[in-house]
Amino acid sequence: MKNSPQIIETTVGPDTTNKRPGPVERKMRPLSLEVSKSQQVRIVDILALGPFMIYAGAREKLSGVERAVLIVAGIATIAYNARNYALTAAPAANTTQNS
Repeated sequence: MKNSPQIIETTVGPDTTNKRPGPVERKMRPLSLEVSKSQQVRIVDILALGPFMIYAGAREKLSGVERAVLIVAGIATIAYNARNYALTAAPAANTTQNS
């Protein structure tokens, strides 16, 4: 999948005379831009959100259940996003090597 475009559809506005949905505007956006944004969000989740959840779960002011939920959710966030980051980065690395 080498920078294949992604079609984004947005409704321009309703047709009030015929009470039908308005025309659809189609824009092409490179898929690599979407992957890049997703990868940036994953890095933030791995380096900031997950560790913060674990830190917040380690605080004494919370009940045992709340602490457990935050710690498990933080670990799961890091693991899930790290796995998806690696899976998404691997095909991108293969396409640049083949070019």
